[in-house]
Amino acid sequence: NLRYCATGAAPLDPEILNFLRGVWCIPIVEGYGPTEGCAITFLSRPDDPTNRIVGGPMGCLEYKLVDEKEMKYTSKDKEGPRGEICFRGPCAFKSYFKNPDKTKEGLDEDGWVHTGDIGMINPNGSLSVIDKKKSMFKLAQGEYVAGDKVEEAYKKNDLIKEMFIYGDSSKSYLVM
Repeated sequence: NLRYCATGAAPLDPEILNFLRGVWCIPIVEGYGPTEGCAITFLSRPDDPTNRIVGGPMGCLEYKLVDEKEMKYTSKDKEGPRGEICFRGPCAFKSYFKNPDKTKEGLDEDGWVHTGDIGMINPNGSLSVIDKKKSMFKLAQGEYVAGDKVEEAYKKNDLIKEMFIYGDSSKSYLVM
């Protein structure tokens, strides 16, 4: 009696998503909602068969993408507007419990929650999560490295199933 299914957290791998849609023959929607957003902030439509799309914003919030020039994501990109996903509204958190420094880091004076996730607005107006600000490591020599991109390159090898990359700005190398 399963009529539809929803996923959250990170977008599902397209291969897995297509497999589940084919096996269950039901719509599977993908959602996005950081902890600071009190559950779902974006949700795809049941009739949208595309992958890696977290949909449009819930009615209780407004959102914007903030240019992330260090990572070369801007609102003028030819692929579509890209930048850090920020949102505000009644579903946004007010503060971290007894942690004003962390609150200041993630919530600006105008009430915008800065998620640290990089999004792209698709031609149909939906949002895709495409990167993370925190996945960039600045090494001792000043070079920026995208850890998740390195992980994906290594995981193409059939002998490697999982991997974690760590960078430290006081070192000139990554640790795997």
